[in-house]
Amino acid sequence: QRRIGAAAVLLVTSWREVNSFVVYEALAHGVPIVSMPVSGMRNTVGRFGLLALAGKDRIGMLSRAMAKILSDQASYRARADSGIAILQREDRENLDRAWQMAGIAA
Repeated sequence: QRRIGAAAVLLVTSWREVNSFVVYEALAHGVPIVSMPVSGMRNTVGRFGLLALAGKDRIGMLSRAMAKILSDQASYRARADSGIAILQREDRENLDRAWQMAGIAA
């Protein structure tokens, strides 16, 4: 955990990642995230980090996204810091909604 918190940026290069616990861990430590625009990453990283554009030059796009975060690290760290609180609140709301739909008081 200390290593994640010490990172300048988390780079997720997978094209098949639905979502990843390391993304939530990074957000919990205020670490900005760069990811390819795939599945679950699109929503989470797109809101609190930076998505590299899809294209033939994946390495170049990831590099440019990382450079953008590193050039304005304070702003992206603030986005990451706010991200975990927002995701936790949304998870609680979704769970409460599921309990209500099942007819069980939360």
